[in-house]
Amino acid sequence: MRRETGSPLMAGQCLAECAIVNSSHLVHQAVETWMGRTLKELADKGVQNLHVDEINEDYTKRELWPVAALACFEAASLVRDRRNLSITVAMGIGLRPGRIPQGASFADWQEVWSEVDDAPPSLYIWEHGSDPIGIRVTQTRSLDAAMNLPTSVPCQVLLSEWHDPRDDEFRRTLWLLSP
Repeated sequence: MRRETGSPLMAGQCLAECAIVNSSHLVHQAVETWMGRTLKELADKGVQNLHVDEINEDYTKRELWPVAALACFEAASLVRDRRNLSITVAMGIGLRPGRIPQGASFADWQEVWSEVDDAPPSLYIWEHGSDPIGIRVTQTRSLDAAMNLPTSVPCQVLLSEWHDPRDDEFRRTLWLLSP
């Protein structure tokens, strides 16, 4: 059966899904290696992150970011659960800033990708119970129900938005959290 792509984003996702199927073991292995290496540094730094394009060179392609974000997030969550680690796994997706607050200017997971800034999504880990990057203290809104997120791991979806006085813009990050 042929799959209808409809839009460039959907076409990119079809390509991404093929790439994920072919490289999911490599992604899982790369995430597990990174987590093992960085867990020792959590006590000193409080948080560690890794951009998806550093996990798999295919993920430098912007059209692969939606599936890459989910694949890396799921891999890290599974590694954490299998090793019984007391850490939070998060995927941060930077959205374009604006001169005024924009809130959730998208309706679902597909529409998020038209709002993404130039940096690839980034996988984060930190000690469970802490909030080293201030997700809970910024203007944060839960989007769990609205996102219809195609993931196999339970997660919270949060949108944080804050004013950055350095350039007088409002910054936004979409967070997938697996506490």
